[in-house]
Amino acid sequence: MEEYLKLDVKQLIKEKKIVYIEPKRDHHFTVVWLHGYGDTHLGFYELFQDNINPFGENTKIVLPCAPLIKTKALPAFLMNSWFDIEHLQAQDLLQANDENGIKSAAEFISKIIQFEAQILNNQYERIFLGGFSQGFILSLKVGLEFDHRLGGVLGFCGINFNFNDKHRNRLPLFIGISKNDSVINFQLASQSFEELESNRQDYNFCLFIDQTSGHTISTQGYKKLEEFYSSLQSRYVQ
Repeated sequence: MEEYLKLDVKQLIKEKKIVYIEPKRDHHFTVVWLHGYGDTHLGFYELFQDNINPFGENTKIVLPCAPLIKTKALPAFLMNSWFDIEHLQAQDLLQANDENGIKSAAEFISKIIQFEAQILNNQYERIFLGGFSQGFILSLKVGLEFDHRLGGVLGFCGINFNFNDKHRNRLPLFIGISKNDSVINFQLASQSFEELESNRQDYNFCLFIDQTSGHTISTQGYKKLEEFYSSLQSRYVQ
């Protein structure tokens, strides 16, 4: 895992461990999107490429793949995972999580952000970070604690491990949680985001509660994400 996370970004691109969806029009923004536990970057690649793209025609989408590791949750299998987890339930995740693994993964994602920021003339506010489930947890870690303020952190079905909210109201957040989520307990997730919400004005925060879906992203969820992301983009339209 450590060797993988230390690989150069260009090498990962060459090996297709990072794939892109290029913007259809001029490149104004970049979204780095992280998949969840046991998935790969190719799942979202196919979805964003062929079915649903909530980020518009001026956004480049960057999809990195998590390393293949053994985790305590499923020790008999190698799983794509951003960090080790002991259990698949949120109440256990809150009590025991892989702090060193999360830190290493955060450094890896930060490296990708810095690489992409150079392409946008170091305009970090035009870089967005997001993901699903474990990928969203890692996105929160990186975005909330990153040295530069990003354009925003966006994601679904995650939970906040009390990460340091370094940028407070200056960092926009879109958070999607599901009432019927069988992995991330709804009540625990809601409570974990309360302080983040209290630090932000309405225009910089959106909490979308899916009333019917489970541990997944619904069509309505993608629509709400698209609306929020579009509102952030509009701030840069001259």
